Amino acid sequence: RGAAVAGTSSLQPRDGPRVAGRYRLTAEDVAAGRRFEDAIARAAWPCERWRPGRGPSYLYPPAGACYDIPLRSLLSPRSDHVLFAGRSLSADDEAAASVRVMGISAATGEAAGREAARRSA
Repeated sequence: RGAAVAGTSSLQPRDGPRVAGRYRLTAEDVAAGRRFEDAIARAAWPCERWRPGRGPSYLYPPAGACYDIPLRSLLSPRSDHVLFAGRSLSADDEAAASVRVMGISAATGEAAGREAARRSA
């Protein structure tokens, strides 16, 4: 009661440049609930896009389903020793709007760490 918004941030873009890994996760993968043999995490968060002046739009996996994030989306195409995780993994703009959330970022970060440890052993 009596509260008011004092100001807003000028930071708007949630999106930015994307890396191109060995596989680029797509909105079609999310919408189909696609599974991968090299899965390192599972996710069910929708592709949640926010557009200035238009608000959010959502693209969900099938009801009750989830989709896999393949290890290939974390791997650099040029080096076996560079991995990407969280918001940085290889995904198109729509799929990135799903994988950038905290829980999925944490899962892909742990997977990248485990894969790095495995590769260095």
